[in-house]
Amino acid sequence: MQPKTTTAAAFARAVERKLSKTRRIRDGNSENRATQDKTTKFLVGYSREMAKGTILNKLKLLEERIPSSLHNCNDSGSALYSALVKFRADSKTVAEKSCRITWVGIDEQIDDSATAAFYREALKEVIESSRDEELLAEWRSRNIDVHRHPPIRNIPRSHRPRIIKITLRTQELRDKLLALLLMRFCFHAFRLYPARQSS
Repeated sequence: MQPKTTTAAAFARAVERKLSKTRRIRDGNSENRATQDKTTKFLVGYSREMAKGTILNKLKLLEERIPSSLHNCNDSGSALYSALVKFRADSKTVAEKSCRITWVGIDEQIDDSATAAFYREALKEVIESSRDEELLAEWRSRNIDVHRHPPIRNIPRSHRPRIIKITLRTQELRDKLLALLLMRFCFHAFRLYPARQSS
C-alpha cells in the first residue's frame, strides 16, 4: 500500500507543480500583456507628443516666415499696383494721341489772336471742302479742339511756327481729317489768306 500512496503523493505534487507552472506562465503572460499595454500606451503617447512637437515646430516656423511673406506680398502688391496705374495712364495717353493730329508748317500771324483765327479758318476750309457730313457736324458742334502748342508764343519773332494740335472725338474722325490735310490741293489756300479774311 505504501508505494501506491507515495505514487499518488508524487503524482499530486507533479500536478501541483504543473498547475503552479501554468499559473506562473499565465501570470507572466498577464504581466507581459500589461507591460506590452503600458509600452504601447507610452509609445502612443510619445508619438502624440512627438507629433504635437513637430506640429508646434512647424507652426513656429510658419509664424516666423509669415511676416516676411506678408512684407514680400505687400512689396509685390505695391509693384503690381504701380504697374497697373502706369499701364492705365499710358493707355489713356495712347488713346488720346490716337485721336489727335499734329499740324506743322502753318505760319504765325502778328499776334496770338490773329494766329488762332488764321489756323481755325484754314481748318474750317479743309473740312468744308471735304463735304464730309460727320466732320462738318463735329466742326459745327465745336467738338473739334484746335490750339497752338505751346499756347503762348515764347519768341515773338521766331521763324519757326508753333505746331497746331487738333483733337477729335474718335480715331475714325481723326483718320478722315488727316487724310484731308494730307491732300495737296488744300495746301495753297490757307497759306495765302490775307489778314482781313482771317479776322
